Amino acid sequence: MTSAGGMKHARISCSDTFRHDPERILCLDIETTGLDRRSDDILSLAIVDGTGTVRYHGYFRPHLKSKWPEAQAVNGIDPGEVKDSPQICDEAERISEILWGSEVLMGYNLISFDLPFLEEKGIAIPPRPVCDVMLDYTEKHGEWDEDRQRYKWISLAKCASDLGVTFRPHDPLEDSMATMKCASNLANNGIS
Repeated sequence: MTSAGGMKHARISCSDTFRHDPERILCLDIETTGLDRRSDDILSLAIVDGTGTVRYHGYFRPHLKSKWPEAQAVNGIDPGEVKDSPQICDEAERISEILWGSEVLMGYNLISFDLPFLEEKGIAIPPRPVCDVMLDYTEKHGEWDEDRQRYKWISLAKCASDLGVTFRPHDPLEDSMATMKCASNLANNGIS
């Protein structure tokens, strides 16, 4: 897999992910003002490691948008909540440093959404193996989309529900923790 910045990331399964040092498996999630990495902002980021330790959790003041009603209806982050937060560029070096300490990067829809979005905002993503839990789960439990020539995506909420993981969706810290639990469940049950 080649990310937006052209770096190579080998995709690995959930099972292969947990063969690495748990402290160096980093699971991340972002919340944004919308779906377009060029015209939308990252509002929040969480990074947890394989032991459940929070390595980063922060909110960011956007610089491209002043309102995001559609995204706010989903993630609950309103403009007043982030008006005094740093911009992501102010935290880019710190975030990149955390990510470069990883052996594996993990997330839900990480390959298509989170990593390209982070790279667009100036975060240096290391060339590490990537575990995209959504892809693992949809390949085992999803439905083939003939038009797109791929499996239809399944939300983290649906995946978590199916695997008995409870959490509050669209909060990056909750999503990161739930993704890690879903990946562990998939790995431990020999599903991926």
